[in-house]
Amino acid sequence: MNLRKIVIGFLLFCSATALFSQAQEFPKIMYVTATNGLRQRLTPSTDGKVVGTFLYCEPIRVREKSKNTVTIDGITDYWYKVDSDNYFEEGYFTKYVKYSYVFGGYLLDKPPSDAPVTKFEGYWVGDPNSDGTTYIFSGNTFIHSHWHGEYQSKGTFSFTENTIIFQHRFYRSVQTGKEEEEQGWLIDNGRNIYTYTISGRILKISKFSTSLNGYRPEDVYTLEKERDRY
Repeated sequence: MNLRKIVIGFLLFCSATALFSQAQEFPKIMYVTATNGLRQRLTPSTDGKVVGTFLYCEPIRVREKSKNTVTIDGITDYWYKVDSDNYFEEGYFTKYVKYSYVFGGYLLDKPPSDAPVTKFEGYWVGDPNSDGTTYIFSGNTFIHSHWHGEYQSKGTFSFTENTIIFQHRFYRSVQTGKEEEEQGWLIDNGRNIYTYTISGRILKISKFSTSLNGYRPEDVYTLEKERDRY
């Protein structure tokens, strides 16, 4: 890396720092109100590279906000620096993004009023000595992580009295290290069924696969609800 690139990189860092305010109100959790999802950008601009998408009702951790407002879609608000924990492709390389930027016009301090609240609401964590499985349920959206965050899927879900159907929308692949979009049922077109039981702070999710001999248990997750995770 030559001196010119170092100087340019330093100036860009200083410029971004000067444009953002680290007020005492941060960090804090805010919720996405854009029904089609909220784009994560590499820089605080509509020209910034899109590196991911937050789902409707998804809780995100906000770190800073810009000192000046902008108007987008007729809405005037700030740009926010948020936790991203994401990957994106640039040329032949896959790059990790710890923080990204989102437009604040589609964020609220509380979940949207029309977001359904379910008995699953909150953060559920499995045995940390196992594969580190966690589920976050917010409204009708879910985030599922396992292998201690190496693999993550996000989407919407619905449930009946004893089954859960997950609609997979985005996942981060271990093989490619990037976020990809895939429309499809996590119940594998009807061949897999997830059942659940809740007893106090314990949630048990069981995945069953069909076979010639009927249903057989495949994966069973026992999770405990954490208080004040955020």
